[in-house]
Amino acid sequence: MRRCIRWFAGLQVAQGLLEVVLGGLSLIGQLLDLGVQGAPDDIRGLAVALAATVVASGLLRICAGVFCWMVRGRSLGIISLVPGLASSFMCCPFGLMLLVFGLVLYLNADVIEAFELRASGASADDALRGRADIDALAAVFDPDVPSPGPLAERRVLDTSIVEALVVLLPDSWTEAYVDLTRSPRDSSLQVVIRDASHQQEITPDAHLLDTLGALDEFGQASDAYLKRATLHVWEDRGWHFKWL
Repeated sequence: MRRCIRWFAGLQVAQGLLEVVLGGLSLIGQLLDLGVQGAPDDIRGLAVALAATVVASGLLRICAGVFCWMVRGRSLGIISLVPGLASSFMCCPFGLMLLVFGLVLYLNADVIEAFELRASGASADDALRGRADIDALAAVFDPDVPSPGPLAERRVLDTSIVEALVVLLPDSWTEAYVDLTRSPRDSSLQVVIRDASHQQEITPDAHLLDTLGALDEFGQASDAYLKRATLHVWEDRGWHFKWL
């Protein structure tokens, strides 16, 4: 359900723009006395108030849509749905449809968790991805590869690295390679993340670099100085990995 968040955000912005245009035209028409001739003042006043409400609703909806795209402002999103009903009185029934869909979306437990993850400091992409893929993580170790220290502690570090990597991969990737090389200039680790075809690369984020740095420090403390290595991860009913 959380993958519908950005779809709904786009609909909110589009509906907001429509409401601003329709409400603005109606408001201008009423203020320039282009409405129904001979209409009572109270009816004209009601039309002006309705048009102004639609414009304000559209602006509020646009703001809520932008925040929703960034997986923020869940309360603002819920609030923006109510005044949007005013547009339904101007032959624009989408306001009612978005109200129903928006309440279903914002009150969904999976969506609530996404907004809470975002509020806790996770990136928007991580919040939208959730921990479903990470929870299915299954570690696969090559017994022939020497471990630079106690196996239990090494597994914790390896799993942390793969968790950071999995949430970083594009949705279309089901396999990836992480090449680690030691820079001869300053001895820092150089990290390259590529797909299985070796045609696409992505940039590691700060969290992945931190976990790789922790592994490097662990290796140096265990007298296992890392010069070059490749981490292979793939998805097969859960994420698996192996050091090459």
